[in-house]
This record gives sequence, C-alpha cells and structure tokens, in this order.
Amino acid sequence: MHLSVQVDPESVTLPMMSDLSAMSSDMRVDLVKDRDRFEAIYKPLIAALPLHAGIDRGINRLCLLSLINAVRTWYRNGGMDVDQIAKQIRLIFRASSGVAPTATRAKPDRAATRAAKKRVK
Repeated sequence: MHLSVQVDPESVTLPMMSDLSAMSSDMRVDLVKDRDRFEAIYKPLIAALPLHAGIDRGINRLCLLSLINAVRTWYRNGGMDVDQIAKQIRLIFRASSGVAPTATRAKPDRAATRAAKKRVK
C-alpha cells in the first residue's frame, strides 16, 4: 500500500512528503506526528528480523522507509509493477538481514554482464 501511494502521480501526499519546510508550522507539527505514527508500524516488523548484531534497527527501518519513499523519483510505467518492486525490496532487505530469500535466484542480466566484460578488456 505504501509503495502504491508513492508511485501514484495523483497522490495528495507527494507535496507533503517532499518538503516539510514549505508548510506552516501547525501543519508541519501535525504531519510529523502522523508520519511518526505511520513509521511506528515498521518498528515491530524490523524488531522481528534476525539482523546481524552490528546492524542498527533504527537505521535499518529508516533505510527501508527512505527507499520506499524514493521509488517515486525513478518509477515509470512499463517496467516492473508495484507488486514486483515491493517483492524486490523485500528480497533485498531479507538478504541484508541474513534471511534466506524465498524466491528462486534471479537470472543474470546478460546485457549487463556483456557490458561489464567489455569494460574489463
């Protein structure tokens, strides 16, 4: 759901999420409270992950939220759909936490492999 809102060009939240400093102080205070309440949803999810001892859970949560919020800057129709992107984000964060991915291994990008080999030559 969160990702769907991020990529929706009609979303009324986009201006608010982009620049809090552009808002009146009363509106900003209310929005920060709402944002903090929303972000709190992720705390128990991150707390349940078997993270490496050196990974700070707060930073991990903020990285996840930042990534989700940034999708709108590069998302374009015609590529992966929102569900596919969400699955990729889930796989990346699970892999970084040490949890084995549940999906099959991705096939290598042949064009990227060829381009990398050319750069090495």
